[in-house]
Amino acid sequence: MLDTNQMMDLDAAERDIKNKQMILSTAVDVQALLRILVDKKIITKEEMNQYREEVRKSPRYEAATSYVDQTLKEIELYKKDSQLYMQEMFKRKMQGRRR
Repeated sequence: MLDTNQMMDLDAAERDIKNKQMILSTAVDVQALLRILVDKKIITKEEMNQYREEVRKSPRYEAATSYVDQTLKEIELYKKDSQLYMQEMFKRKMQGRRR
């Protein structure tokens, strides 16, 4: 299951997979709780969607949500335009930046 890059740095690969494991476990727990709430008619799916949007826009989660959305847009842009990607990589290398 490990790819070559992961084989080169087993510690980083282990951290990455443990993070993914934690995210997956949390997602499963949340989904189970949501099903219980809906099945017991404590909340409707529509209400859940409304609350979800409110939480995403709350000060606690807004910055993280925005960062993820912007980063995914940037990735898609660079995937579509390889020349722009190479220019940005060259620019960053010349500036000695990693980010």
